[in-house]
Amino acid sequence: AAVDTMAIEYRLFYRPAPAEELKKRKVKGCTVSSDGEYLCHTGLNSTPSHSTETFVPHSSAVSLRYENNASGQLDMHIVVPTDDRGMEKYEKNVKPILCLDEDIDTSLESAKFSKIPRPGATVKLSNTLRKTKVRLEDKGKKLTLEWTKMLVSVADAGVVAGESQWVCVSIRGDKNDVKRYSSEIRDLCKPLARAEADFMECVFAEFIATVADQALAGVQKKAKKDKAKKTPGTLAKEPKTKTKSKASTPAPAA
Repeated sequence: AAVDTMAIEYRLFYRPAPAEELKKRKVKGCTVSSDGEYLCHTGLNSTPSHSTETFVPHSSAVSLRYENNASGQLDMHIVVPTDDRGMEKYEKNVKPILCLDEDIDTSLESAKFSKIPRPGATVKLSNTLRKTKVRLEDKGKKLTLEWTKMLVSVADAGVVAGESQWVCVSIRGDKNDVKRYSSEIRDLCKPLARAEADFMECVFAEFIATVADQALAGVQKKAKKDKAKKTPGTLAKEPKTKTKSKASTPAPAA
């Protein structure tokens, strides 16, 4: 028994569809909380706890979280992947690797990882967490099931580049039980996503890196467009006059 100290953690993430949309879809198998949240297990229908945490995006292999929320020491978590999508090995009592903000690249390189890909980028999560214990059999081992609604705010050098709402569902515990239960949870959660592209099964580190890349790539595209608009001197002013004329046209009709 001592061998199996390593449990498995499975995670999925989705951008939730609006409640009106979910009513239309006639989603089955979920418990709806008093505040309108669609939950994949009745045990999750309890009082949530709230927290915020800030990460520095790196890759699917490493997650870097600020110890006291936004500066100073970072807690480096190295992912021990498995062959299954969204799953990583999980060791309960593992000591965090702590490093100072300014030493992070050195620490990453000594652990054989690349430097921070986007210096200055951060991902802040405002979390609403609900959790419960689940047994697949009467006398089976307990699994920890967590449901977290997250407001995800990606910033570059302190300037917000994008905000989005996500739900993360995680299952932790015995490898075989987690594997079995993950397919059930996946089937319950997939219909809750806005669209197929808004559903991901991945480890936490990969989620942080992905949302950061998406938001920051969007900002770069917009900057390029704005630059293109501004280059011809006279054209930049044109849209203003257009909007004016639009506003004034309905007047005669009245």
